[in-house]
Amino acid sequence: MLVSSLHFPTLKEAPTFAETDGFKMLYRAGYLRESENSTLVFLPLFDLSLAKVEKLLIDKVFQKRSNRLSVFQNKTIDDRFLSEISILELLADDIQSYKKLPVGFHFFSSNEQKNPKYSAGLLRAASSYELTHISISETDQTIDLASRFDKLLSQLGVKFYKTDGEIIYYYYSTDLGDIELLNCNSCHSNFTENSQISQVNADIRRKTPRNDSNKELFEMKAIFTPNIKTVDELAKFLNISNK
Repeated sequence: MLVSSLHFPTLKEAPTFAETDGFKMLYRAGYLRESENSTLVFLPLFDLSLAKVEKLLIDKVFQKRSNRLSVFQNKTIDDRFLSEISILELLADDIQSYKKLPVGFHFFSSNEQKNPKYSAGLLRAASSYELTHISISETDQTIDLASRFDKLLSQLGVKFYKTDGEIIYYYYSTDLGDIELLNCNSCHSNFTENSQISQVNADIRRKTPRNDSNKELFEMKAIFTPNIKTVDELAKFLNISNK
């Protein structure tokens, strides 16, 4: 396919409702547009990029057969997502012997939110694109999918934070983030957890994982800038970078 045949209208400036830097770049580069009812439409460039990410997930993460054991313990079938219930019913009907294990299933699905309007760019979209993977094995050896995701995200150049536990969550640092992570340097492998569900028995040193967390704060003061009309002139006058 020729690039000239693709539809990716670019913009010089991002729209006023675009809040995050990433969302502004996607909008200006012609990756998406806003439709009626606050719906975001993915243009061809976005679809091509998303297809590459899907292929990387399948090739890099799920290329080997899973040997992960599903341990429910005190959990009931009602605790599982509908997709997991469907897969368990499929397994109960089709897999009659442990010799058919290990097995793994992965699929992409759409998750609808209660709020019909998106906010913070793609962070809180009304409909999100999700990946689900379920693997079952006859042994107690677990597959280390997390390390594969780590390698994939690093390959894509994504800076992420990962929580520990039975269920692993990945977080991306953004200026509009609303979740705080707690990190224990004294624990094994620097244990990290969501502050909303963690029980803390020690003093906490606040270190917010935002993009501006390492910037030094200066005391504000008024400066007289006579005959300064542009950003470059102001930067030269204050002897600072124009960025």
